[in-house]
Amino acid sequence: MEGVRVRARVSLTLPLPLALPLALTLALAITLTRWKEWVEHEQPETQPLPQEWKRLSGFRQLMIMRALRPDRMTLAILRWVGDVLGSHFMTAINFDLALSFEDSGGPQP
Repeated sequence: MEGVRVRARVSLTLPLPLALPLALTLALAITLTRWKEWVEHEQPETQPLPQEWKRLSGFRQLMIMRALRPDRMTLAILRWVGDVLGSHFMTAINFDLALSFEDSGGPQP
């Protein structure tokens, strides 16, 4: 049986919570090879999304990462925090337990 190629232009106005999953589903079906390469990449969070999807905001790209590669979310969020908030939020604050213990007392924890 031969396949039939159909091109259709559909215009819908949907709220974003409905539009994004529908559009992603259509994109995956139409350009399966490109999406498969991205999903199977060892570090997809370092790669741009296929086609026009790379133009999405960083937060919306995180939603796609969550849907397709939830195992990479921690690293994707770390990259996003560094890009949006800056490297200041990427470094841990030094904590001195002994000094903290000296500052506390019975009425003041």
